[in-house]
Amino acid sequence: MLLLGRMYYKLQETKLNLTNWWAELNGRLFDIRHGVETSRQIAASELDVPASLKTHAVKYQPTKVKTFMKAMSGLHLQEEENFAFVDFGCGKGRCLLMAARFGFGKIVGIELSTSLAAIARNNADAFKRGRFRSLIEIQNCSSADAELPTQPSVYFFYNPFDEKIMRETFESIDKITSERKFEAYVVYINPQHQQTLREKGFSLLKSGKTGGEEWTIWHRGVTS
Repeated sequence: MLLLGRMYYKLQETKLNLTNWWAELNGRLFDIRHGVETSRQIAASELDVPASLKTHAVKYQPTKVKTFMKAMSGLHLQEEENFAFVDFGCGKGRCLLMAARFGFGKIVGIELSTSLAAIARNNADAFKRGRFRSLIEIQNCSSADAELPTQPSVYFFYNPFDEKIMRETFESIDKITSERKFEAYVVYINPQHQQTLREKGFSLLKSGKTGGEEWTIWHRGVTS
């Protein structure tokens, strides 16, 4: 029985390694196809973020292509061109580029690290020279200082913050969506702080697991 348990654990470990290897290969193929660089991970300690926010930073790790596309396909938006897509902690911008396939009217990446924001801009420029022409804007600032779009929006998170920064971010989201009276969706991969969304009136629409990663989709209608 013990031997069978060990064999099962080893099999699951091998399966996870193969899943991660395949996801990394897909990511690198995405980069080659579009002439960008989004794959190399960067430790949190190497990111050039303000010292006061260093303890809240997490490493740069690109979102898996398959996981992103699966989660986003669960949105089923009507008239995507009326929506903005906002990626908090956009890193090198991979999700911004993939979001261009969905026809959003505006795409915004928010990144605290100056060097990552610069890479994201370069990637967006290279990407736009291809067949996608979506407007992609990179803001090099904290989520609290970001200028959020004043239109219906899809807010994307790949677990970029700790709970403190996540709460501050949703204070900003709550403020602008309430003042400007528009609906909002949240696509949250590796969702560690879902209680924050519930406290702000978001309802869970859908959840799933792709490539070994959990994802959830949330919605909040126009508040009175």
